[in-house]
Amino acid sequence: MRTNFAPSASPRSFALTAFFVGLGFGAINETIEFLITLLPGDSNVGGFSNTGWDLVANTLGAATASLLAGTLGTRLRLEE
Repeated sequence: MRTNFAPSASPRSFALTAFFVGLGFGAINETIEFLITLLPGDSNVGGFSNTGWDLVANTLGAATASLLAGTLGTRLRLEE
């Protein structure tokens, strides 16, 4: 099976990229939530503890995605 995305990228670099992209999207989401809390009125968005746990969950999700991406990249490379 041949893919069109990053054929020359190693599984490790693909996994690392997936990890940092996941962290980036999580950080963008938390930044938006923070900006919403600055608006007047009740935004119903959690406080610092909520943000901290969200960042932990984002990191775990990004790590899981990078492991899957690395495994997938290795399997695709073996099938070539």
